[in-house]
Amino acid sequence: MSASGLARSCRGWQGPGLSWRGSRAFDVDAVDPAFAPGTGTPVPGGLTSREALQLVRALAGVALAGMDVVEVCPPLDHADVTSHLAAHVLFEGLALAAVIRGPA
Repeated sequence: MSASGLARSCRGWQGPGLSWRGSRAFDVDAVDPAFAPGTGTPVPGGLTSREALQLVRALAGVALAGMDVVEVCPPLDHADVTSHLAAHVLFEGLALAAVIRGPA
């Protein structure tokens, strides 16, 4: 399934016409260890970092109340590759929240 297809599935959980605001969690274990080696449970064949960011961006329009990134393990993260990806994913989550809320 593509990132946009998965995002459509996630939007479907919200339901048509509902304004439920929820929290989303992004599990770094879903990313291939070639792109995110600093995780406790690496899963070969996972998402690339590009696909992970596309997935989060594809959630634009979903009411987002909060977001977290889980399973980052700094002792296993050589060169901080996973930490940088996690920070970028959170940045994209903040952008999603800004799109929903609009200007202050």
